[in-house]
Amino acid sequence: MPVFDLPLAELHDYAGINPRPDDLGRSHG
Repeated sequence: MPVFDLPLAELHDYAGINPRPDDLGRSHG
């Protein structure tokens, strides 16, 4: 299960779907 969580989280971060301000700020600079 954890193996899928890692890639999924990464994909979401790149796509910018995560509602987290930290991730968005880092992804979008």
